[in-house]
Amino acid sequence: MKKVIGIFAILMITLMLAGFAYAHWSKVIIIEGTITTGTFHLTPTCDICVLEPTDKPEYYEVGQKIDYDTNTVTYWIKNAFPSMKVYIKFDLHNDGSVPAGLYKISFKDSLGTTWEYTAPDIPKDMGPIIEGSLPAWIEVVSITWGGVPFDQIDPGDTAYVEFVIHFTEDTPQDSTYMFTFGLEYWNWNEVPS
Repeated sequence: MKKVIGIFAILMITLMLAGFAYAHWSKVIIIEGTITTGTFHLTPTCDICVLEPTDKPEYYEVGQKIDYDTNTVTYWIKNAFPSMKVYIKFDLHNDGSVPAGLYKISFKDSLGTTWEYTAPDIPKDMGPIIEGSLPAWIEVVSITWGGVPFDQIDPGDTAYVEFVIHFTEDTPQDSTYMFTFGLEYWNWNEVPS
């Protein structure tokens, strides 16, 4: 009988130790996350009108058009003549959720003038460069940069530039002048500084 009690006691102690060896508490922690990316979107708007002469609009035509598929803004002045003054405005509104940084600015015209600047070498004052790129008979009366700086447009902000140009007395007859002015924006943290 002592043997049976001894075996039973050893068996109970063994089962208790086995229970301690396999018993444990547990808690499962689940970590979930959601990541949404921002939007990068600039919307151009434009305006053009004749300041002088204000009479006889049937003799000239000015206009503008925005092609949102190609991000192209087109201005035109038809039947320009000496002493004519034209007001042109172009602006960019950042309706995205991340700041836009100006990476490249370029110019090309039908007279063979071309130039291009990339960040960080974009001049802070583009006025003299733009004015010096136009033919002599298109005089830039004024250039006004407004809103926020063109080199960084934060969400909800707008940058704009206004020109007043004057066709001088030596404006040639029966001529066409064409130009392309390009702006390339990147998300601001990718633009070299």
